[in-house]
Amino acid sequence: MMMKTTTSKSVPVAPLAIDIKLAELRAQRQDAIAEIVRLENMGAVPNAVGRDDVQAAHDLLNGSAYAPPAKVQNTNTRLHDLRRQIEVIDRAILIGQQQSALANAERAKELAVQRQPEWRALQRKRALAIVALIESNRDIERLKEELFSGSASPRLDLDGYTVRLFGTAIEPENVMNTWPRRFLKEATAIGVIKQSEMPK
Repeated sequence: MMMKTTTSKSVPVAPLAIDIKLAELRAQRQDAIAEIVRLENMGAVPNAVGRDDVQAAHDLLNGSAYAPPAKVQNTNTRLHDLRRQIEVIDRAILIGQQQSALANAERAKELAVQRQPEWRALQRKRALAIVALIESNRDIERLKEELFSGSASPRLDLDGYTVRLFGTAIEPENVMNTWPRRFLKEATAIGVIKQSEMPK
């Protein structure tokens, strides 16, 4: 009876609230730009009005809708307000990106701590697979030597791959085995595998 094999699927981390808000602001920005283009094509010229852009930017990030500085009376006033809205959105996005970078860095640290056992287990699995490959290479080369007759060697299936597949533990370090050896050395240093488990 054949056993079923299961494959694990990566579960994406849910976006932070600040990242969702940033996506909303970028969509609002695109809508505002589209309306600006429409008004400019109609010949509108912006009128000047005043508003605290910094406070408005923080209001946007905190969930408030953009509040026009004055009641829209004509296309010129509306055009100016849209341009100011773009400035406020851009400032809000900049502030939000800074907040997002800090929040995501902090959450990444928390996730790394939570899943450290799983991470180390997978690194151990990889290390032992490399060890097994190197030891298999050693056994293959030993058997190959036993198959020589005088100076003659037989044709063997899949021969010649040992050096290309990380070699054996007795070979000097070279371009083919540098990285696996460094990986195993570091894995041993941090206790992922024991020195006694290193390839012989």
